[in-house]
Amino acid sequence: MHFGAAEETYGNDPTASRARDVIGALIGAGVCHLVICPGSRNAPLTYAAAAAERAGKLKLHVRVDERTAGFFALGIARGLQLQAKQAPVAICTTSGTAVSNLHPALAEADANGIPLIAVSADRPARLRGTGANQTTWQVGMFGQNVRAEADLPARGEGGRALARQIFRLVDAALGEGGRPGPVHLNVCLDEPLAGKAAEPKIIARPRRERSGLGRRGWPKGLDPNANTVIVAGDDMGSGEQIVALSRAKGWPLLAEPTSPACYGPALAHYLYYLDKMPAIEQVLVCGHPTLSRPITKLLSRTDLNIVAVTDSTGRYCDVAGTVATVLEEVPKAEAAPGKTNLSGGEGERQAPLPDKWRAAEAAAAKALTSRLSQIPEAGEPLDPLQVATTIWRIQGEGHAPLLLFGASNTIRLVDRAGTTPATPVQALANRGLAGIDGTLSCARGLASGTGQPVRAVVGDLTFLHDLGGLLNGRYEEQVDLQIVVLNDAGGSIFAGLEHGGQLHRQDFARFFATPQDFALPALARGLGATYQVIPTLESLERALAMPVRGVSILEIDTAVPNLRQLDQALSEKMEAALAPLFS
Repeated sequence: MHFGAAEETYGNDPTASRARDVIGALIGAGVCHLVICPGSRNAPLTYAAAAAERAGKLKLHVRVDERTAGFFALGIARGLQLQAKQAPVAICTTSGTAVSNLHPALAEADANGIPLIAVSADRPARLRGTGANQTTWQVGMFGQNVRAEADLPARGEGGRALARQIFRLVDAALGEGGRPGPVHLNVCLDEPLAGKAAEPKIIARPRRERSGLGRRGWPKGLDPNANTVIVAGDDMGSGEQIVALSRAKGWPLLAEPTSPACYGPALAHYLYYLDKMPAIEQVLVCGHPTLSRPITKLLSRTDLNIVAVTDSTGRYCDVAGTVATVLEEVPKAEAAPGKTNLSGGEGERQAPLPDKWRAAEAAAAKALTSRLSQIPEAGEPLDPLQVATTIWRIQGEGHAPLLLFGASNTIRLVDRAGTTPATPVQALANRGLAGIDGTLSCARGLASGTGQPVRAVVGDLTFLHDLGGLLNGRYEEQVDLQIVVLNDAGGSIFAGLEHGGQLHRQDFARFFATPQDFALPALARGLGATYQVIPTLESLERALAMPVRGVSILEIDTAVPNLRQLDQALSEKMEAALAPLFS
């Protein structure tokens, strides 16, 4: 640590000195990845960061579009979380509208508890409100989406005094006193902006150990003998304890595809019968469930004892203000009091699933089989439900790349019909705010941050929304990224909502489906990606079995003309299959 040296001026260039102090404090606080967006006002920060990279103290990434840069950084941060690394990722932009383009990614990071640091270069504060070029009120631009904010003047104390402000921001980003999330560091920089690059002096952030939050034994507020279901939503933590509890108690486990507990005893088709189930008395909520209305309806009931567990970011889910008890960890299966009806299992305590749940799951699976087993005619579009479940099945067979779902319809297709894998699948989706923007950039960042191949499964609108995410600088590292595009000619998710009904038939195609005219093969070629059209489920299986190398795009025509009728027929068949169980 170089406390004293960090406070000295680098020659007679106070702007260069300030930039080096900022970069040195960020590195000292644990930042190891910095995404740079080219610009003049942030040039001093760029020079200092480049010198730090040459010294082996920082990894830089260059993105020309600030919006995609934000999601690229989000992908890196999520990759670090997968590797259990507690390190924030920083994005550095120039002033003006460049800063505002980070907002979508920061909003997603806010909702998902991802530690990002938006470092925005700014004109000196004296120019605010004067009409000076590229000057706006950058402080407060991100509103409630950031945990904390700091506005550093162009002149002032450097060294430790400046570093302490940055350390407080990093503490907030990492969840000190709350939950992790994005923060905003606004750095005013005066001319000259092209000072000599020199290696920053590093000031290390004081390390703090967080107190343990777990409780021994069985927690108060959770009745071990009540008729309980476990709802497991999106989370970056471990699902082993959730699965073990479900097995030990025989509690039905309702897990979304991006839950780490979506394997083993997790029920695959509960969406079709959950609202019919009698005698539910208690719900244990783990993670952040967001995908379906039946789950939201369940968690909104006031006649149940709803208990929430804080997730890996320190938050808990309480969609309707009905949570009665908050736990700091999932109760340990072996701590459960009372009698448990055991049924073998290689030494592991296991209780059988209640008869009604087991029968409903079997009936729903049988009804789905008729839809999923249909063979399309040659040259016809493929059923998106078949495509999504095929991808999910192959993903669950192991040796597959990391999986990133588009946050809209693709992940819901798996939630509706995918079978439960025997072992955990590493599947992610930006479900914090469930936006489709930045998905390709996030996928590239995920691949860059983990060094592993990534498979992104998206719809055509999600793909088109982030074409800029496929751009890669000539001097930037390449990644192994496969993008599977389910081209259903627009926003088919709306077809399954009220907007797709007869009442709005006149307006649906133009204002909701919004099909676009584009040639994906030409786009792929122009953006340096290999392209392959997938005409059959068999060719899809073969393509998914191949190693992911470089950037590739698989296009699947899923624009089934009578999809709404197919879905209606499935609903009717499902109702008929389940009716005898609940009559």
